[in-house]
Amino acid sequence: MTRSFSILLLLLFSSWASVAQDAFLSVISSADGSPVEYAHVIVRESGAEGPILWVTDTEGRVKNDIKEPAQISISSLGFTTLVDSIYPGESKTIKLQPGQNDLSEVVVTAQYAPISEKNSVYKVKVLSKELIQSRGALTLNQVLNDQLNMRVSQDNSTGSQITMQGLGGANVKFLVDGIPLVGRLDNNMDLSQISLDDVERIEIIEGPLSVAYGSSALAGTINIITRKPESGKVTGSGKAYYESVGLYNFDLQGNYGFKRGGIKAGVGRNFFDGWGPVDQRDLQWNQKEQIFGNIGGSMKRESWNILANVRYLDEMIKDRGNRLGDYSNYAFDTWFNTRRLIGTSSADMSHSERSRSQLLLGYNLFWRSRIKYLRNLVDLSQTPTLDPSDHDTTVFNGFNARYTYTSTQWTRYNFQLGFDGNYETGRGDRIEGGTKDMLDLALFGSVKWIASPGLEIQPGMRYAYNSIYRSPVVPNVFIRWRLSDQWMARASYAQGFRAPSLKELYLEFVDANHNIFGNPDLLPERSHNVNIGFTWLPTMSKATRTIKVEPSFFFNDIRDNIILAQRQGILFSYQNLSENRTFGAKLETSLGIHPDFSFRLGASYLGFLNQNYLPENGGERYLYTPEATFGFDYWRPSRRFNFNLTYKYTGKTPGYIMENGEAKQVFISDYNMLDISITQRFFKNSLAITLGGKNLFDVTNINSQLSSGGTHSGGGNLSISWGRTWFASLKYDLK
Repeated sequence: MTRSFSILLLLLFSSWASVAQDAFLSVISSADGSPVEYAHVIVRESGAEGPILWVTDTEGRVKNDIKEPAQISISSLGFTTLVDSIYPGESKTIKLQPGQNDLSEVVVTAQYAPISEKNSVYKVKVLSKELIQSRGALTLNQVLNDQLNMRVSQDNSTGSQITMQGLGGANVKFLVDGIPLVGRLDNNMDLSQISLDDVERIEIIEGPLSVAYGSSALAGTINIITRKPESGKVTGSGKAYYESVGLYNFDLQGNYGFKRGGIKAGVGRNFFDGWGPVDQRDLQWNQKEQIFGNIGGSMKRESWNILANVRYLDEMIKDRGNRLGDYSNYAFDTWFNTRRLIGTSSADMSHSERSRSQLLLGYNLFWRSRIKYLRNLVDLSQTPTLDPSDHDTTVFNGFNARYTYTSTQWTRYNFQLGFDGNYETGRGDRIEGGTKDMLDLALFGSVKWIASPGLEIQPGMRYAYNSIYRSPVVPNVFIRWRLSDQWMARASYAQGFRAPSLKELYLEFVDANHNIFGNPDLLPERSHNVNIGFTWLPTMSKATRTIKVEPSFFFNDIRDNIILAQRQGILFSYQNLSENRTFGAKLETSLGIHPDFSFRLGASYLGFLNQNYLPENGGERYLYTPEATFGFDYWRPSRRFNFNLTYKYTGKTPGYIMENGEAKQVFISDYNMLDISITQRFFKNSLAITLGGKNLFDVTNINSQLSSGGTHSGGGNLSISWGRTWFASLKYDLK
């Protein structure tokens, strides 16, 4: 009996000792308590010959099997490196602070706190400043034109426009540092007016974010994150850019940092001389000049951080007409002048290690004038025409306030509560009564439930008051599920809505060629959206080889879709259409066969409802169009050399128009775009010279039999680009 009892005690002690030896180091984010996956832990054990490397698993843990006390250095992308000590058999939890380094993978749009893209419950695509620079992109439209499920088109008067998930630009939310932009033409934001010279990165989320950002976030949200002042550093940069079509650009940026903050400023000019296939005054692409500038500041303390930034744009487009006759010395010229002022400020406050709040304040000014002149081609004098309908000025002002409180007090539950206020005014000759305004106040909130170490579920809801229309209650739910070390799944159901714009409600545009009226009885658009996506990261035989495969699917069902409908002749008004649907599948793959080489390959297939479909008229109820992309990057760090190739195929887009009561099928032709660039850096990366070619397949106009502006249908050409060009960029960084 005594012997059996002794054996039992020995077994129990051995079992306890075995458990006691299984000590773990856990690495989590101080912002939201989420595990930091694949963090590097460099261990320097007392008396050891050299350091060893640990890597945390998907739960942010690594086994502590050291034999002697050791110093550890923990680093991970998007976090500040931390140095600590650890002892044999000790289990310890380490909290990493979100940092300012490697921000290309840290996302902030609609997040509880800055977080790495792979740990976000939303699927976020990040376009870094390095990508922007390597492609020679100057404005937002140039960096988005190769993205799947996005199509960028060009109107030579209203600028660049975008569709996303098959929905127009009116359903895309544009933010600058979290503040929504105002000032749309034909319900589209002119992407060419958003300069990228002071942009740190661009974050893109497809699908509705109406709970977080309210109206217009049906198709997706694009958040432009500007460069922040750097504390403790004095830096500067200058860039000159030339493109063979007649583009001459330059900009200067500077930063002065002090101990607890900094000030940054920039100024620049973009000039395009205009282009046309034949030598005449009436150019297909109008002359455009942009003057832009920015200034900002930051101040930091232990528990709070304040940022402020102001961006300004002054754009002049000159639309020159042909001579009034073969022997006339006169012509009509129309000048479009646009001014944008975007002011943003934020205050981030940490109340404790697990609670924080943020206050955002913003102001937007959009001013646009159109003046038609009678131009004397001999003495170059000009006088405004006498017809009042040839001239107009439109002014929009937007005031925004947003407050969020985030708590991560509990291990399995985090929550965020917020208030959103938006006040917009519109004034112009084509607005009924001259001036109109709209007030929107909203409360929103969400809860993140960590159901298990690999499963997060985040439901949310928004309730709003609007001064013009009845605002709906909007719910959503997002799910992130790590199925294994190699598989990640994200799924979401979200309702979205788009409020009628002030123009859609109150526009009065009457002249010899137009008779367009707003409709004050319009209802807001409402949508149901489902997104499902997977990420597969298979284990490769060699550590230098990586592959990521991301299939995804989406479905949009929109009710009370707002369209500009023809009532009679040239009489048009805005109306609610009963329904609209878009759906599609996308596959994106990235492959790294060597640390210096990477490939990107993607394809998508978009389906959308034929809005002119009626069984008695014939035609197809649903229409389809494909896309494909390919990219190749070569980066040789030792030689500071980079090569970039970007290709996109945009498939044929079908449609139907009504002629004599019958549906007639029409198309926008398919086309291919190819860009290449090389960048060589000198003097310890201070000087970067980029050379490249854009639109190497020389696409200019493509056949189109669809309406380009919504008020007319018929055959013709659709402008895509001014053709093949070559460019050179010279940038010098003072570090």
